[in-house]
Amino acid sequence: MAVTNKHGLSRSIGAEVKRLIRQQCGFGCVICCSSIWDYEHIDPTFENATRHDATAMALLCPNHHREVTSGRISKQTVASHRKAPCSINSGEIGSIFDLGVTTPSLQFGGLHIQGCPVPIKVGPDPLFEVKGGEEPGSPFRLSGNFYNSKGNPSLQIIDNEWKVFSNEVWDLNIEGPVITIRDEKGTISLCLRMDPPHRIIVEKLNMIFKNYKFIGGKDKLSIFRDGKNIGGFQNCSIKNCGVGMKL
Repeated sequence: MAVTNKHGLSRSIGAEVKRLIRQQCGFGCVICCSSIWDYEHIDPTFENATRHDATAMALLCPNHHREVTSGRISKQTVASHRKAPCSINSGEIGSIFDLGVTTPSLQFGGLHIQGCPVPIKVGPDPLFEVKGGEEPGSPFRLSGNFYNSKGNPSLQIIDNEWKVFSNEVWDLNIEGPVITIRDEKGTISLCLRMDPPHRIIVEKLNMIFKNYKFIGGKDKLSIFRDGKNIGGFQNCSIKNCGVGMKL
């Protein structure tokens, strides 16, 4: 595959242009809302483009990208979906976490929780829950909720199926196993890494839930209530209990 086209345009797309494409397309494939996608030139095609123009590009999942490349879907059809992207119409995108048949763990900033049916509970409400498989040999099931720095729901997990509320985020970027959600430029509310099949790692967090604010990095978690720091965790492990952390 050529590194540049006939005009010398590189296939490498700048970060700012990529972000604009993601925002304009609702962070998912414009046709099917898939959270796995490629950046696709519509009109002009890459071969004829002189620049990477966000308004002339779209997000396409690998399946629909192949359909376009093979000629089974036209660029005109992609352009039509680009005007009314699936993810903007639905308000959400998502996929599945790959969890195995042994107890998964949740690394929530500096807090590592394993073997707890309710890893984190705030008042009467579980923030996360872990259940066994629906039948012997089937995967464990994780459910939970993440909120952004304004206290609005951003990512929800129900029995390993996750979805992002695309209308609540400023930017959503998914690269390999890492999901990064930004509330605004320079503000990451969630950076979540999938480590299948046994672990999910919250590498960065800026979240408000009820009266609590959670600020986390890879090895540290700080908790605030009504603006006051009430404690935190650094490289702390909790195992095999009913509720891992209760606030």
